[in-house]
Amino acid sequence: MNSRETLVAMSLLLFACGGTSPSATDAGPTSPEASVEASVDAEAEGASPFDAGGEASADAGAYPREAGAAYVPALPRVVNTYGGPVLPHPRLVPIVYAGDPLASTIEDYMGKLAASAYFAQATKEYGVGGATAAPPVVLPGPAPATLQATDIVTLVSTRVAAAAAGDAGADDGGASWPAEDGNTIYMLFFPAGTSIEQSSQGGGTSVSCTDFGGYHDEAPLGGAGAGAPFAVIARCSGYLGLGGTDFVTFAASHEAIEASTDPFVGSFPAFSDVDFQGSGWSAAAGGPEVGDLCKLEPSSQVRPADIGYLVQRTWSNVAAKAAHDPCAPAPATDPYFVAVPDLTGAEVYPGYYTAGVQIAPGASVTIDVHLYADTPGLGDWTLSASEPALPQLPDPAHQLTLTLDKAQGQSGDIVHLTIQRKAAAPGQPAFGAPFQITSTLGGSAHSYWGIVGN
Repeated sequence: MNSRETLVAMSLLLFACGGTSPSATDAGPTSPEASVEASVDAEAEGASPFDAGGEASADAGAYPREAGAAYVPALPRVVNTYGGPVLPHPRLVPIVYAGDPLASTIEDYMGKLAASAYFAQATKEYGVGGATAAPPVVLPGPAPATLQATDIVTLVSTRVAAAAAGDAGADDGGASWPAEDGNTIYMLFFPAGTSIEQSSQGGGTSVSCTDFGGYHDEAPLGGAGAGAPFAVIARCSGYLGLGGTDFVTFAASHEAIEASTDPFVGSFPAFSDVDFQGSGWSAAAGGPEVGDLCKLEPSSQVRPADIGYLVQRTWSNVAAKAAHDPCAPAPATDPYFVAVPDLTGAEVYPGYYTAGVQIAPGASVTIDVHLYADTPGLGDWTLSASEPALPQLPDPAHQLTLTLDKAQGQSGDIVHLTIQRKAAAPGQPAFGAPFQITSTLGGSAHSYWGIVGN
């Protein structure tokens, strides 16, 4: 997740992150797909793809309606709306504080992550090549008890500028940083006891390990060109159910992959958006980048043999297009099965439309939910529908009551989901409300994320 996603998450606008038009859009590789649908362009401008004539096109994510055709779900795609570059060969630079008890573990992990088949598989379809890891930079301790996100931007900008000027020493007494070369990601690991704060839209403050576990961003280097990509990893315990080394490596894999596929988030955004079909998914699941779409999946955690540390599965457009498990690497023995609601167009924030369920405040609707599996003969699986309890997307109003008419079903079945939406408080706008439909079979589970709007 990039820092702008964190800031807008509190207002349910994660799908709109990266919406600032870059100063240039012709640098670097673009989306591996042939084009971005017109519906995506309409959404970026705040217009509804449904304004011109009712149903969105099949290319915009509508489900197949042909009589007798086998049902195949239309899953989201991460898109490079603005044509920004990815990093051809990422160089991961771990930055730790002196005395950090995990410093040697972080160094070992970063080397294995960069060289792994996991990292290559997660990034190659987006135009990213082989990665390397640099020796760690050790900052003098102790680390500050509290840091503002702006302090981190200043730190990165200052030290990278010093490296570019050939400053072998460091004003803060730490080791010099390697120079930015158009492929470098500075990975800053903060120890336990350091709290990172970000100013949120609307005047609030987001705090690490409460509202976010990590983020990536871009530090300006002067002029109008691209800055220096960097990632921040907090030291959380219990965030998304993880702590210690497992949380650090899980979060670092997420940010390293996103910083490779969307490195210049402020100046030249790359894979920082989703198509119209995916915009509701990203708003409900926590963001529009390749790590965000999978981080809350029940099976998002994996420990590849060639790394040995816990990492996160990330989004694959190739697998999604084929209606297979879109979070890669998919377990070899785990078929993909999912319950997919019928979606239309819904306004989840004034002027922003997405594929969602349209329900007026105080009303209810019943929609079809299609059960799909990419492997025949699975038999029945268990279904549940709920409002997600997400660190970044609290819904204190608890707007929704969700009721399924059947608690089980199998591929090809259609079950019905009734969604009751609370009336809006007097004088308050009705924002979008996320929901989650989870399918469980044995020890495997998969979710489909949706959103209710006006």
